[in-house]
Amino acid sequence: MLSVEIAHIGQYLTEYSRLATALDKAGAAPAPGEVEFLTETTARDWRGIGMLPPAEVLFAAAVTSILAPPSAIELGTASGFSTAIIAKIMALREAERGAPGKSPLLHTIDKCADFPPDPTKPIGFAIDLVAPELRERIVLHPLHDSSFCQELPSNGELRFAFIDGNHRHPWPLVDVLRIQARMAGGWILLHDIDLPATIARAQAEGRAGDLQPASGAKHVFDFWPDAKISAGNIGLVRVPSDRRSLGTLITPLRDFPAEVSAGSATKRWREIDRLRL
Repeated sequence: MLSVEIAHIGQYLTEYSRLATALDKAGAAPAPGEVEFLTETTARDWRGIGMLPPAEVLFAAAVTSILAPPSAIELGTASGFSTAIIAKIMALREAERGAPGKSPLLHTIDKCADFPPDPTKPIGFAIDLVAPELRERIVLHPLHDSSFCQELPSNGELRFAFIDGNHRHPWPLVDVLRIQARMAGGWILLHDIDLPATIARAQAEGRAGDLQPASGAKHVFDFWPDAKISAGNIGLVRVPSDRRSLGTLITPLRDFPAEVSAGSATKRWREIDRLRL
């Protein structure tokens, strides 16, 4: 398994090249304006709006830039910070191609209507702070879970998704199975693939607050049956060409204790069994 961690913007071009090679896009380079946008974004203090750490911002941006998807789906909008980062990189690639479009760049789904840390703010509020010019090309779908993926248009072209929803096992497994069913292939970006260790480090430094460890995304990433790339607490997995291989993902995850209520776990596993190929 390849590990690519971009600690700061000064490492962006070097690690971008390594990542591009791993994604069979050797020779790819950032879009015009991309490095400048990321330099400014990672230098600002975004505390209070759910910003990903700079290293995770840079990895997510590099992946999006290299894959250059024309459209994407995100699960877990929250503040909309990551939504805006991904959409902005997609828009820069689109502009580079000389064909700026009007159709949605990104559909983002969240079970909430308001931002949980601050219910006075709606989900996605950070889009207007990070990339306000793209607000009309990002479609928010509040009060839905990943089952809403089936309602979204894919036209057989969806090849990129970002999952950052409920991390409690087995929810991430449900989410990834639902979203891959809408995809023609491609890659899925997963957040919090090392959440227990990340929280443990934060607790040791006295900055974890009331965060609770959850291992669902870690289990999915650890047992993923196809290519994957790690970047600390964020990672990328390739959708298998033979979806039947996902059965080898589901089986070992049954042995891990559920991190949701007993009733919720029963419902989730019934759904997983229905989704199993």
